[in-house]
Amino acid sequence: MSGIQLKAHPVISGMLKKIMGENLILACPYLGETLHIFPPGEENFKYNLPMHQDYPYIMQSPDQITAYINLGDLQEAKNGGIKVWLGSHKEKISPSRDLPNRLRVTANAEHFENNFDSVDLAFDVGDFAIFDSLIQHQGIQNHTDQTRIVQLIRYSNLNQEDSVSYSWASCEGFDKGIQFKDVHN
Repeated sequence: MSGIQLKAHPVISGMLKKIMGENLILACPYLGETLHIFPPGEENFKYNLPMHQDYPYIMQSPDQITAYINLGDLQEAKNGGIKVWLGSHKEKISPSRDLPNRLRVTANAEHFENNFDSVDLAFDVGDFAIFDSLIQHQGIQNHTDQTRIVQLIRYSNLNQEDSVSYSWASCEGFDKGIQFKDVHN
């Protein structure tokens, strides 16, 4: 119940309205809530996604916010976080391609690496961050002996013309529902 209360808390709804505008029909996409587990160890780098946007994984609306809630202590040796390319969301939806492991990577990553400043962000227990689901970001590996746990909640604006054009369909996994390639080339 505490997760549901957090997700629908009026303070969070108020922040989202300030960011996304008052003319908002707020919804949460299918698979939009995920608990991410980042175990330590070199072999676990596979859990850190390469440069990507969240929207191609989730769909429903490109006008989407990701809430990032860290549930573990920040370690001195750095238990990872995210690298963000500042302002990259202003370029809107970028092309992406599938990797062999069924992950998606930003197809024009060099463009963002060369034209946008990046910052590495690490989070302590209880830290709450929100970012545009179109911002280019990637995971930073956990180099401690403790697992990093992050709760992600996404919020979509259904009052967005692209999402209306495909009837607010969400991705329902890798082979179900609408896929990024179904709508964007």
